[in-house]
Amino acid sequence: MLGVGAVLPCSSFSSSELNPAIRSEVSFSVGSCLLPHPDKASGIAALDIKKLKDAGICTIESVAYTPRKDLLQIKGISEAKVDKIIEAATKLVPMGFTSASQLHAQRMEIIQITTGSRELDKILEGGIETSSITELYGDRK
Repeated sequence: MLGVGAVLPCSSFSSSELNPAIRSEVSFSVGSCLLPHPDKASGIAALDIKKLKDAGICTIESVAYTPRKDLLQIKGISEAKVDKIIEAATKLVPMGFTSASQLHAQRMEIIQITTGSRELDKILEGGIETSSITELYGDRK
C-alpha cells in the first residue's frame, strides 16, 4: 500500500493502491504534493484530472508551469476549464518573483555557527550556515 508521501510516475498510478483513508481525500499522487479530491473545494472534475494525467501532466507544479496554450490543446478541456485549473494550481504553487534585494535581505538574516575549528570555519567562510544542510566528507586520517 502507498501512503501520503508516495511518488509515482503517472502511468503506474492506481488510486486503488492508496490507503483507503487517504483515497477519499486525494485523486492521485503528484511529485511532492497531492491534488485535492475532485469533489473538494478546488472545483476540478475527476474527468479533467484524468485528462491531464493522460496528457502527461501529473503534478500541480506541471499544471502551474504549463503554458495555457498547451493546456488548451488537451482534448475535452475548454478554455473556461483551463482557466479554472490554472487558477487552482497557482493557488497551491508559489509563482511569485523574488528580487535580488529581497534575496539579499534573506541571506543577511542567515547566521553562521562556528565548528570549533578555525581552519574549517575559514574554509566554510565563517562556519556552518543556519537554514541549510551542510555535508562534510573526505579522507579519514
